[in-house]
Amino acid sequence: MYIDYKDKKFEKLCQDKRKLIRKYGPQNARKIVQRMNELTAIESLGLMLEFRIGRCHQLKENLKGMFALDLEHPLRLIFEPIFEEEANLNQVDYYKVKKVRVVGVFDYHGQ
Repeated sequence: MYIDYKDKKFEKLCQDKRKLIRKYGPQNARKIVQRMNELTAIESLGLMLEFRIGRCHQLKENLKGMFALDLEHPLRLIFEPIFEEEANLNQVDYYKVKKVRVVGVFDYHGQ
C-alpha cells in the first residue's frame, strides 16, 4: 500500500531508526519499522484485516474510522484509510483501499 503521514515530524521520525529508538525504545522501534514494512508490502487494507497482520483491527468510539497495529503493549501504530471515492463507513470494501495515512504511535486504552 501507499503510505502517507499525518504530519512531517512523524514521517521524519519513522525514517530515522536511531530517533525511533530514543523516543520509543528498541523493542517498539523494531516493531514500528516492521509494521511500516508490512503496510508497504501488502496490497490492500482488506488483506491486512483478513490475515490479521500485526493484529490489525478497527477502532471504535472517538477513533472510529481508524485502525491500529500492535506494537509492544500498550502502544499501537494508528492509521486511517484514504478512500479513492466517498465512502460510507458501514459499507466499505477494504480490499479496494490501497492508501493509508499514518496518524502516529500512542496508547489509546482507557480513553
